[in-house]
Amino acid sequence: MKNVKELYELLNGKHDFGAKYPFYREKDGKIHILYISPCINGTGYYRMIAPMLELNKTATHAALISIIHKWSFAKQFDDYDNPIDKRLIEWADYVVLPAMFSDASYIIESLNKINDDLQFVMDIDCNYHCYPKEHPNHTKITKEQLKTLLHNMAQVDILTGASVELLLEYEKLITKHHPSSTVYMEYQPNLISDFGIQEISGIKKNDSDKIRIGIIGNLSGYYDMLSIKEILIAIQKKYKEKIDLIFFGWDGKLPGGKEPLKELEYGFEKSVSFLGYYDKLNDLALDIVLLPLTTIPFNTAGKSVVKYLEASTFAIPVVASAISPYKEVIEDKETGLLATTPEEWSAKIEQLIEDTTYRHDLGKAAFKNTWRNHSYTTRNLKVLQDIFI
Repeated sequence: MKNVKELYELLNGKHDFGAKYPFYREKDGKIHILYISPCINGTGYYRMIAPMLELNKTATHAALISIIHKWSFAKQFDDYDNPIDKRLIEWADYVVLPAMFSDASYIIESLNKINDDLQFVMDIDCNYHCYPKEHPNHTKITKEQLKTLLHNMAQVDILTGASVELLLEYEKLITKHHPSSTVYMEYQPNLISDFGIQEISGIKKNDSDKIRIGIIGNLSGYYDMLSIKEILIAIQKKYKEKIDLIFFGWDGKLPGGKEPLKELEYGFEKSVSFLGYYDKLNDLALDIVLLPLTTIPFNTAGKSVVKYLEASTFAIPVVASAISPYKEVIEDKETGLLATTPEEWSAKIEQLIEDTTYRHDLGKAAFKNTWRNHSYTTRNLKVLQDIFI
């Protein structure tokens, strides 16, 4: 991720305007997009940083990022200092804002005073109005903040979202609570970019005598991981000497001190900064990745397929829940495995454990599927370009 690291250091260093913004040209005949203050996390990378870098490959669009913040789970966008140079506002045709929980009216009015031709875009990557009670943000974000977020969405010109289902849900909410809004919905998929893996020299393979099964996620989605707990217990009993379980991002402990995974033997790998995420995932040399999702609106009308894409980038076959978003992207038995019942989960995990050839072939098929259909190909880059016209 060399270019992303360099971009982060450039925007946060003591450099002059020209050095910070190398893609800045006042009259280049291109459409100009200004992304406001993403963080170095998955959301910031997939929704702003990668699109910015990819748009600058085109002959029609130029994009800049005002500043990149170091991510903190305890903060929302509103908590950061977000300075914007006036020259950037004058240059831009579009300003892309992240989800905001304080009133955006002042920002929109202030920027319009500088450039009254600006189009405002707000980007969302999850269903903030459907946090389950188990999610840390369920109590962190108030009803008043959610009301303000919806009002902000209704004010902008375009609302971009990471899934069609997510946009449909917000279209219903905006129509109900802000019927006079003219906001336009645009699907902007999360896509794999060369910029994320350009420093990785090759895919690392597991050289141990045990099959490494990874479950990726953090505390915010522990309830999804627990949905296959009994399946994992049974699998581990059957293949105890043949497999290693690795939880990447969650140590199996809940805030109150409970350890719901204590019946399992598993390894734990800490979460890392997104700047090192792809390297870490590659270093883990996983043979199989499990992607469970419970059937709740936060998942089915809000989640994207990014975990599948990340695993597939390293040709790791997955078993995923047969619900949105995965069922729209994974062709069962061809580019991954989809499971609904405990019996299906068990059978499909066992198939990948026992059939080495099929496991490798499925990983290769997932790799091809991701890079052909869910990366920044010319076709998919055109989808992004068409949002900003």
